[in-house]
Amino acid sequence: MPHFKDREEYERWKAEQASAGVPRLGAPGRAPAAHPSRGQGRAPTSVVVIGWMFIVVAALLILSGAMNLLALPQMTEALDAMEADLKEAPPEGLPWEFTFVLSVLRYAGIWMSVQMAIAVLALVAGIQFLRLRAWARTALEVVAWVGLAQVGLVGLGWLWMVTSFASKAGAGGPGLLFGVVLSVMFVLSAAPFVVILAFLRGRTIREAVARS
Repeated sequence: MPHFKDREEYERWKAEQASAGVPRLGAPGRAPAAHPSRGQGRAPTSVVVIGWMFIVVAALLILSGAMNLLALPQMTEALDAMEADLKEAPPEGLPWEFTFVLSVLRYAGIWMSVQMAIAVLALVAGIQFLRLRAWARTALEVVAWVGLAQVGLVGLGWLWMVTSFASKAGAGGPGLLFGVVLSVMFVLSAAPFVVILAFLRGRTIREAVARS
């Protein structure tokens, strides 16, 4: 307690302390306000890695999707020319799977637009996931499930086409080695989504999001 010459000096000192937010002597002290970031702590390493992974991959998908959309008119012209040639002089023994692939490519613009929409969602969610937003974790989990389903559908489609061609080509068709390579590619493509889903649904990330 400092010494004062008179009452006036004491009152002036007390007013200065009150304006500075210092509790008055002899009165119950007021606890300082908590810092907004205090108690939240740093984001776990898994959050940082997964968040940046989604940001980088989503940005690349947006870029590739935009470039593919720009090239869509040329792709459509090539498909038109190919279908015209097939109608004019259809080759003998043309497998119907080839025609099916051409019909799927007709909707390439829709697939590209859907890809870009999902990529934009993943980009925004990845940025907010680094800030431990609960909705971002849910959004990234949905995107990961969509990616895993896409890998599964593409893998089954390739397996179906290879099996179909092999049955028609006989001994000259794709052999066991090609099937093994295709299976390994499928596993390697699906593994990142499985690992990401395991972390997103894990206790560490859920608790970190709940504390934010």
